[in-house]
Amino acid sequence: NFRGDAVVVLGPSDVTDFSRYAPKLWGTIESAIVGPHARVETFDGRDFSQPHAEFRPGERIADLDAQRLGTQGSLASFRVYCTEPAAGSPR
Repeated sequence: NFRGDAVVVLGPSDVTDFSRYAPKLWGTIESAIVGPHARVETFDGRDFSQPHAEFRPGERIADLDAQRLGTQGSLASFRVYCTEPAAGSPR
């Protein structure tokens, strides 16, 4: 739905425990937007255990609950990787 509170994570970044990283938002995030030069890997467990889903550059996820990651989900940790822009694309 892309409304409500937001958290911005600049990559590269390793968030081992999302409940500590953004305690007021943990369990309330309903959507996500991945930057044009980022890739996000999510995990059900803390410290990158139990891989769950991966999101590609530019991906927009309107309903994280459909991926079992949102308010009813189990997102516990995640990694943000930076990717190189394609040749000739704006930075």
